[in-house]
Amino acid sequence: MRSRISSLVTLWYRLTHPVYLRFWRWFQPVTVGVKIIAVDPADRVLLVKTRYQKWWSLPGGGVHRRETPEAAAVRELREETGIRIVPEDVSLAGLLTNVNEGKSDYIAVFAASVSGDTTSSPGIEIAETGWFPLDALPGDSSPATRCRLAEWREGRIMTGWWSSHQ
Repeated sequence: MRSRISSLVTLWYRLTHPVYLRFWRWFQPVTVGVKIIAVDPADRVLLVKTRYQKWWSLPGGGVHRRETPEAAAVRELREETGIRIVPEDVSLAGLLTNVNEGKSDYIAVFAASVSGDTTSSPGIEIAETGWFPLDALPGDSSPATRCRLAEWREGRIMTGWWSSHQ
């Protein structure tokens, strides 16, 4: 029964995501999002694979009205992976722009050390979660995720475009 529900949720996301893309291309909204680089005590980074994209990426999502970006990063990490941290645990790593989906999306990237329970479990939007060493990311990690993690590991402040090919 659980796998059937999971399959239906995946189908829902795969059907609705193209509708969002068309909407964004038509109306070109301005949005604010967050991504979070969560690192465990073994220096592994937490990545997620959504139900509507084919690659591993950093957890994240949109900032709600009247919500700080730090609070959004904490909320998205909890919703997508079950990992709990507090806003004081996050630090800003960069601010980037993404225009690939037809909207002007400003993405605040945060970093946080996760201590305590690092057991992750996929939220409804997420197909898989996993902790990976920085030097052994999955082959199907997004190029933008790889680029952001390299910048973070080198201690560089992230600016410019989200996608590495822009």
